[in-house]
Amino acid sequence: MLKNILYFALFVSILVTVVWTQVESVRLGNDVSSICKRIANVENNNKYLRIQLDELRDPGRIEKIAKEKFGMIEPKGSEVVILKLKSK
Repeated sequence: MLKNILYFALFVSILVTVVWTQVESVRLGNDVSSICKRIANVENNNKYLRIQLDELRDPGRIEKIAKEKFGMIEPKGSEVVILKLKSK
């Protein structure tokens, strides 16, 4: 009788362990899937931000804003002064 109870307890312990490992495996798989989706979203956002940065840095855009918003004009050749720096 005691032997049967011990076998049953061993069987239940093994069963619980197997079920727990399966549940953990599924949970970890879901976590990996979720993280992969987050990585893809961050990479897409990064691409978008790099494109936006390139557009904002575009010299033509900056020149247009300088002329239209600040009334700047391109200097004539005689208005440009190039300074030479003395090296120390």
